Parts: sequence; structure tokens; C-alpha cells
Amino acid sequence: MTFKDILAIIILISFAAYSTWKGMQTVASVAIAGFILIIYKSQILILRNIIVNLVKSTKQAKLGSFELQIGDKTIESSRFQNFSTLTQILLTTTSSEEIGVLAEIAKTDKFEPKEALKIKLRALRDKGLINHNNTSLENANEVWITETGRNLINEILNTTR
Repeated sequence: MTFKDILAIIILISFAAYSTWKGMQTVASVAIAGFILIIYKSQILILRNIIVNLVKSTKQAKLGSFELQIGDKTIESSRFQNFSTLTQILLTTTSSEEIGVLAEIAKTDKFEPKEALKIKLRALRDKGLINHNNTSLENANEVWITETGRNLINEILNTTR
């Protein structure tokens, strides 16, 4: 816990006690809810990341008679006839989000990945487009683009200009 968290907890407890004493139950309830959120902040962030990743990976949903289908997010290589065969193959199996992450990594020599990106980074690593500095990507604190990844990004940038 940081100093800010401890300070916020003290303020919220004081606020909850004062509002309970004055008979303001709604204000006290909000203060107690804020106190609980601060205490369980890391677990709430993990739960939020799980829900966001689950929603991002959902391709089909049905609620009663309402049905929603999301198409594949891959780039169609038929739009890019000037690309090499390897680039066309990589583009058909790589989503546009993964291409964006790869382009961000290509801007720097060493990229420090955040936890939320590691799922996309695994897909890029499995395709041979990036490497990392540890035995597993889970424990890696630096990733960098491979020669194949750099060639892919360069070919995309040169053809689309």
C-alpha cells in the first residue's frame, strides 16, 4: 500500500464515522464503499483486466432474441498484392491490433511490456516477430522486434505510403 492509499483510508474512515454520527447513512455507505475499493484495489484491477480481455476476445453474443457477431479482425492480404508471400501469410494470421503493437515495438530498441499486452505479445512471439529477455514472456521485462518483424513492418509502411 502506498502513502496515498493509507491517507485515503484514514480520510474515508473519518468521513464514514462523522457521517454515521450525524445520521447520514448514504454518505457513510459511499465512504465505506470507497474504503473497500482501496483495500481490494489490486484484486479489482485483476478482475477488470479479465473482464476486458474476455469482452475483447468475444466474437459472438446472444441475449434473448438479440444476437451479435463480430467478424475476424485480421487484415486481408488480397488488398496488398505488392507484398511478398511471407508478408501476405503473416498478415492473414495477424490481427490489426497485433500489427499496431508490433509497430510500437519497432519504434524502440527495447520495449517494456505491460501485463495487459502480454497476450498479444505471446501471439507475436509465437509467429517469430519478437523476442524477450527471459525464459518466459510472463517474467520478461523487455521485448524487441526480430528481423522478420522489422521486415514486416517496413514492408507495410513502404507499401501503404
